[in-house]
Formats: sequence, C-alpha cells, structure tokens
Amino acid sequence: MPNLTCSYCSKLFYLNQKDYHKTIKSLDNFCSVDCLINFIKSYVPREVKVKYWITRPMLIGDLIYDATLKMFFRSRYELLVYKLLKANDIEAEYESYTLKEGRKSYTPDFYIKEKDLFLEVKGIWQGGSKKKVEHWAKKINLVLVPWYLYRGISKRS
Repeated sequence: MPNLTCSYCSKLFYLNQKDYHKTIKSLDNFCSVDCLINFIKSYVPREVKVKYWITRPMLIGDLIYDATLKMFFRSRYELLVYKLLKANDIEAEYESYTLKEGRKSYTPDFYIKEKDLFLEVKGIWQGGSKKKVEHWAKKINLVLVPWYLYRGISKRS
C-alpha cells in the first residue's frame, strides 16, 4: 500500500491504491480531518506575487443548494467542507477569486483571507485539473482537500 506523511503531525499513513492516485504527493497531505483543520489554523502564509481578482463566478450546471446557508455549491463535498470550516470558526469565501497568469486562469473553491490561503476540494480529477492545481500550488498558498477525507468530513456535518 502506498504511504504518505501527514503535513501536520508528520505521522506516516497509508491509502489504498485508488485513493492514492487522487492525491498530489508534492502538496500537503493529511492523515485525518483534525490534522487538516489544525494545519489550516496554524498556517503561516508565504509571500506570493500573483494578483487575485475578486470575481463572482456564475454558478451553472448541477448545483447543490443549502437552505440554511442560502448558498449554492458545485458539489456536496464542497458544501461539507464549507460547513466543517464554519464549525471550526474558519471564515472562508466560496469561489470569490479568480487568479490569472497570461492565458491561464484558476478559480479555487475557497479563500481564507486571514491566512491568505486557498483551498481546493477535489473528489474526481477531470481533464487537466490535476496539472492545473499543481501549477497554481507553486505560485499561491494552496491546500488540497483530497477525496480520501470525505468520509471523515461527512460524519461531522
């Protein structure tokens, strides 16, 4: 079984082959939801030189609406992550920034202004999305919330 090292507690943890392929080894990985939350709370941003444009992307397609939050999300996983952040007193904006570099643009799922930190919630990698996340992770403060944490996050919502 492939293994990874938790970016927060440094514990070695194992994933099955299917989940391992949904990670990006060069990014931060977490052995638990608690380690993800603690990592975000203790995060010290690095200086970046990419300009952020405030946008309000049009949400189109199949959307999830949460009546209590009065918000739309592109996936149930993004909704669950938003609720997890709120439950842990982490203020996050949903899809409120688009980053541009030449012809490349990217709209991360969440932005935590206090930490100058973007979060990308990924369940399924489509097309070139894995390369896009790897590219932008070198340029901005970005944490991937991988699919293998879904069960742990959904149990808390």
